[in-house]
Amino acid sequence: MPQHLDEHRDVHVEDDEVVTETKVKSSVAGSTWAALIIGALLLILLLIFILQNQQSVELNLFAWSFAFPAGIGYLFSAITGALIMALVGGVRMLELRRQVRRQRRR
Repeated sequence: MPQHLDEHRDVHVEDDEVVTETKVKSSVAGSTWAALIIGALLLILLLIFILQNQQSVELNLFAWSFAFPAGIGYLFSAITGALIMALVGGVRMLELRRQVRRQRRR
């Protein structure tokens, strides 16, 4: 049975030989690259959806009334939802920063 020698790297002793296996950690750049590719694919799908839904619809918002293609209306809805999510995430990040500052002061 291999004997574990180092907690930071996989170093084992097998039959009087030291076998070293270095673990490669995932990077932020790699995750960002994958997210950008997925985002680009979703944008292409959204563009296709918008181009296929060109029939004009009427939208009533409070006292205003708008008429524009249905796909554009869905796009505006998606953008509004994304902005609301970003606002909520930003508020949460500010709360966490305040908590970290309070902990540092103690």
